[in-house]
Amino acid sequence: MARRRTLLERKTEKLAELDRIKKELAEIEAKVAERLGRIAVSAGLGDLNIDETTLRKELEALAAKFRSKAPTVQTAPAQAADNANRTQVTETSHNEQKTRGRTAQDPTWRLNY
Repeated sequence: MARRRTLLERKTEKLAELDRIKKELAEIEAKVAERLGRIAVSAGLGDLNIDETTLRKELEALAAKFRSKAPTVQTAPAQAADNANRTQVTETSHNEQKTRGRTAQDPTWRLNY
């Protein structure tokens, strides 16, 4: 019969798993940042004399423009129901997604990298 693991062993295992996931998320964010940085430089944003606050506001406006065209993020049960009913994913506005708690500030929002 297998020995039961202690609380300390289980806790240590879960903390190690959490650290691994945090590192994985940091790698994903770094890759996206590099990609966006290359695009911004090639578009000429590196040559502009513009403060970060103004640039951020303009980029947020650009993101909002495209976010309103993004399809709804669905959970597995919702996808199964859609497949059963042969329905399609509908688009929602940024405000509808925000009311569901999914915003660009949430790192888990639309991790499609």
